[in-house]
Amino acid sequence: MKQINYINCSNYIRLVGAKVISEKYLRVSEEDKDDPLDGEKEKEEEKIPKLVLLLTKGGEEFENFMIKSKDELISIVIQVAATMAMGEEMLELEHRDAHVSNILIEKTNEEDLEYYIGGKKIIVKSNKILIKMIDFGKSRIRNGTELVYCDDWDIESNEPNETEEHGDLHYKIYPRMNEIIGGNWKNYFPETNVLWIRYLIQILSRFDGSGLASEDPGTQAFQKAEESNKKQLAPEDGKEVAEKFFDAIKNCKTAGEFVFQLYEDSYFHYILKKV
Repeated sequence: MKQINYINCSNYIRLVGAKVISEKYLRVSEEDKDDPLDGEKEKEEEKIPKLVLLLTKGGEEFENFMIKSKDELISIVIQVAATMAMGEEMLELEHRDAHVSNILIEKTNEEDLEYYIGGKKIIVKSNKILIKMIDFGKSRIRNGTELVYCDDWDIESNEPNETEEHGDLHYKIYPRMNEIIGGNWKNYFPETNVLWIRYLIQILSRFDGSGLASEDPGTQAFQKAEESNKKQLAPEDGKEVAEKFFDAIKNCKTAGEFVFQLYEDSYFHYILKKV
């Protein structure tokens, strides 16, 4: 993960330090607190080496963040795409697991965010929001001659080692990635980043690529807002933005291509500009 620190982009979480330990650790899972066997599990887990990572502060998960305006939605999606695009250029980086719990969000006083993509300086209006990409456990990264990637997949059957019982939208992305990759997780396939951007557009706008309301239940924040009638992104705004995004991304093979497609559309010029 240390290679991520070399990307000159404030949207990537930074690694401060790392250590392998074989000791007790603080259990924070709500699922375990009432488990009568929890004590025995803890004793067994003492024997298992654990990798402890010290990271910079990143904010809260997208899962728990309620988008209230189309400007917020547009800025968030463009930030994610531009962040991925910089990773593509510098490290041939594919995140491969960019669901809403692996992207954090925090408030920022920076009005404009800068990105360098394809030799061009790109400015994105933040709308007081800064996203942070985290969890590169399934990612594919190249740094010079060094190549790091996750091979946690059943290559023979071309199926990911993910249970198919989950109904969340992001579990549908893994087999779609494998259709592109064909079981070869070592090579560079930046189109996987495009799949995750499409996923993000759908889950945050609540509309799919056909212009229909998404069947996915949405983020936890969205579900809670529905139950309590709290303010949220207006459906007509979500649909409008989703249509624009999906039209721009339909032929893209990389996150960088998507960013430049957005730049060509005057609809996004008040948030995205090229210097």
